[in-house]
Amino acid sequence: MWFAWLYVEWGMNLWVPTSFHVLMNLAWDLFGMGDSALGDSAANALRFATVGLSIGLTILNARRRGGLSIRGSRWWRSRRG
Repeated sequence: MWFAWLYVEWGMNLWVPTSFHVLMNLAWDLFGMGDSALGDSAANALRFATVGLSIGLTILNARRRGGLSIRGSRWWRSRRG
């Protein structure tokens, strides 16, 4: 859902979610963050930092454009109406 939200909010640009996915995988491969998919606390901190960075950049981009793209749902209500 996170990647889908990034895709929609960045104007159906597939490069944005792909870039964040590559960033997460690259860090996992470069730093050897555990033997399982759960990883250790450093791996989880990096995951949360990546998600936080993507959310922050997406909201900044949305403010520059005039608002979030997803509206009318219970998650993202329009402030205008």
